[in-house]
Amino acid sequence: NAEYGKQWYQRRVRGHVFGGQLYQFNMFSGVLSSEDIRKIAEGGLCSDLQEFSDTRILRWEDIVYRSRTGSVTEVDTGCKQILKYSREIRRNLTEASVMVGDIKVNLEATEDKLESVTHKHKKTKQT
Repeated sequence: NAEYGKQWYQRRVRGHVFGGQLYQFNMFSGVLSSEDIRKIAEGGLCSDLQEFSDTRILRWEDIVYRSRTGSVTEVDTGCKQILKYSREIRRNLTEASVMVGDIKVNLEATEDKLESVTHKHKKTKQT
């Protein structure tokens, strides 16, 4: 059980466990590589953590949908829309990459045909 902002008492000292802001708080089942950390950091506030779904043992989404006590205020970061567009762009790039691969194959076939026709033309010209 994780508790944020609850008061704790120990030896007559009163304090707060946490009283700030959290966003995209996640726990992972192992040590992230420096490349993984770089990807997350470069993604900023709206980084897409889908690729880490196998190693995230505590997900931000799980925290957000739990019941809350105290004065919790949700702030719209715009990340849902950004992530939606990001995934759409990634899908479009994948489709475009496949199309470029197909065009490359067709271009290579056309080059082969042109080379064959050019060779035949030169032979015909010589005779």
